[in-house]
Amino acid sequence: MSMTAAPTDILLELKSALHLTVKFGLRSLGALRWEPAAGSLAEAEVNNVEQGLSAPWGPRPPRTAFSAANLMMTGVLDDLVSLQVLLNTKMPVLGPIVVARSAIEISSTVWWLMEPGIGVRRRVARELMLSLTSAHRAKQVAL
Repeated sequence: MSMTAAPTDILLELKSALHLTVKFGLRSLGALRWEPAAGSLAEAEVNNVEQGLSAPWGPRPPRTAFSAANLMMTGVLDDLVSLQVLLNTKMPVLGPIVVARSAIEISSTVWWLMEPGIGVRRRVARELMLSLTSAHRAKQVAL
């Protein structure tokens, strides 16, 4: 991107970059119902042998963490599509900033949840913390 490019040229380049990023993201996320790839870390964690207080965990706790990350990344892609809509020559001042911040915050949460090498116990604990925080906020809003 040239520093001397006209504002409309820059906007077109940004929209094009967002379009390509969304296409890549949709291909990467795959089907709406998340399934682990064969031989992946996710598959190993879903097929864990962790033992709880009274019984084996089974696949549900780690599957919930990976599914949550997949859903959050769908939200990021939605934010990127929204940015494409907002990027025009008469764009609102704060709209793109708010949507970009949302995408960054969701992405950082996904990175924290999916951090490589943390193991299935930490991943499940992090997802539980996110779910409990969400439930607490929902209760506050309801009250």
